[in-house]
Amino acid sequence: MGGSSAYGDCDMTGKYGDCTIVNEYGGEVQAEAEWIHNGVMIVTDEDGNEYEMEAQ
Repeated sequence: MGGSSAYGDCDMTGKYGDCTIVNEYGGEVQAEAEWIHNGVMIVTDEDGNEYEMEAQ
């Protein structure tokens, strides 16, 4: 998680979910998410990149 940024939409069911995110290069990719604590999730995209994201 070396300072990269991303944003997107996630459909969560319980602790896990599927996301469509826009990565730091402007590319739209599919990803999987897991809540790690209240309002914060780890999102792993199809290339194996991980992002710590906050729910808004």
